[in-house]
Amino acid sequence: MRSSLIHRLKAVGFALMIAGVVGVDTGIAAPLQFFVAPTGDDAAPGTENAPFRTLARARDAIREATGRVQAAGALPAGWEGATVQLAAGEYRLDETFTLDQRDAGSATAPVVYRAAPGAVVRITGGLAVPRTAWKQGVLPLLETRIKADALESLYRFVLRDVGVKDLGALETPGGFFGFVAGGKLRLPAGWPESGWLRITDAADASTVEVDDDRVKSWENKGRRWVLGYWRENEPGRWGELDSVDPGARQLRLAHPLDGGAAGAGQWLRAVNVLEELDKPGEWWYDADLGRVIYFPERIEDLDTVELAVLENVIRVDGGGWVQFENLDIEVSRAAAVVIDDAEGVRLAGVDVRHAGTWGIDVEGGAGVVISGGTIEDVGGGGVRLAGGDRATLSPAGHRVEGVRVSGYARIYRDGFAGIRLEGVGNRVEANTIVENGATEAIAISGNDHEVLDSTFRTLGAEVGWTPVVRVDSGWTGRGNAIRRCVFEALNTDLVPDWINAAALANPAVLLERGSSGTVIADNQFMGTALGIRINGGRDNVLTGNVFTGVERPVLLDVVDAETIAALQAELNALPIGAEPWASRYPGLAGIPGNSPAAPVGTMIEN
Repeated sequence: MRSSLIHRLKAVGFALMIAGVVGVDTGIAAPLQFFVAPTGDDAAPGTENAPFRTLARARDAIREATGRVQAAGALPAGWEGATVQLAAGEYRLDETFTLDQRDAGSATAPVVYRAAPGAVVRITGGLAVPRTAWKQGVLPLLETRIKADALESLYRFVLRDVGVKDLGALETPGGFFGFVAGGKLRLPAGWPESGWLRITDAADASTVEVDDDRVKSWENKGRRWVLGYWRENEPGRWGELDSVDPGARQLRLAHPLDGGAAGAGQWLRAVNVLEELDKPGEWWYDADLGRVIYFPERIEDLDTVELAVLENVIRVDGGGWVQFENLDIEVSRAAAVVIDDAEGVRLAGVDVRHAGTWGIDVEGGAGVVISGGTIEDVGGGGVRLAGGDRATLSPAGHRVEGVRVSGYARIYRDGFAGIRLEGVGNRVEANTIVENGATEAIAISGNDHEVLDSTFRTLGAEVGWTPVVRVDSGWTGRGNAIRRCVFEALNTDLVPDWINAAALANPAVLLERGSSGTVIADNQFMGTALGIRINGGRDNVLTGNVFTGVERPVLLDVVDAETIAALQAELNALPIGAEPWASRYPGLAGIPGNSPAAPVGTMIEN
């Protein structure tokens, strides 16, 4: 009680001193500076010699200094910004570090959270599993389901011993507590370890038959999940496995597939199958007894296990003019960093790893910049930039520049990409690199987005219909541009060998569903079966592109009647008769009466 009282008195005294209640002018005559260290003390003054321990305390100190503890307000006179410098080490968060309008700086004097010069600073939303929680071996009732030569290498812990009730549901993005060990985000043990089970028949929307007798050894106990490419031209989606009929090699899902039965010849992979826990690095979640069993690659890896308990590591909710510099942000159930309706936020040299869904998710606001750094080993996509107003064609001005996105879509495929641009007026540029992902590198919807001077490689590894860049903007999503980019060979090594070779023609760029008004200029396409496919889009311009080792540089085709109806509905939902639409795109209203299925007005030159 006494130490708590002293802490409160120190905090009050600090606030009074900064606010000028004890004789100091209410303005701030110099930039604020606070220091944080893993060995610090939140009751300290936050100086270099007596640093705070947590980011939250440093944030609160700035609120106290600016008089914005309870509510947002104007910055004090003489405001020259604030810097929070973090000493080297690990900062394990108990709750998401959240900034709001009370924490905003200004365009000329932002609030900066940065690593000390030369320091490696790791901010994590993961719960570390202590070595003392681990016990060697498994319960006797499970031994008969595990290969004998793996038993002595297994370790287990009880979730409630580390304060966790359960790990959630894998089929829901952001709803599953990711498992990080040995510096990798790991899926539970399953089959096949690489490659796929082929669907030979589907009795109904809940039942599929597969071509591998191995499923006959799986007992109908515990929770298991299946990642399936259930139908052609659809992304991979998760479902929970209810039971296995070993005699018929049938897998029955807990819930019917949306859209009806799976297609014969499609493929799937099952995970969290105890009988397949036989290789170093694999683990299994016992949902019935609330336990985890792990086969470490090295005994030291037991000290590296984290569970992604926090939904997000950092959130900026409104406000803005905040910068994060040279930080490592790791381990979250959903997006590691969320920036919602904020202005002028900048991440420079920030590395993001082991996020459950997006590495960085930007929604609304304006002028968010992600510069340098790496986003890798994430369950979903690298970066999502959404913002701008389509009704007025007002741009958001968000940018990704010089970022490397690698090892994305590790868990989830549907709706995720290396970088997704939505809304109006966002950009990827400055030698951004996207590589090693199971979905498209860039996904574009909306207007006036630009992808410039970037490199894409080793993508679309699981299916034959994944492009490198996908534009899905319809007749109305005009003004997009892809310029001076390099498209290197696609990796189809993991595409099942029973797929017809023609299906491997992943286009490097796909303008699908009538996407129109896109400029594709001065790019290099190398080693792909198909360079650019325009699916009924109009008024596109292809100029100055170089194709090397490309079997078919350009393919033009048409859209079907169902797609035309959907595009007509999108057209009717936008104010195309009002400004600025009427001046910029005067011909939109006439499309339905002018060969709506065909790529009218598309120009290919040089």
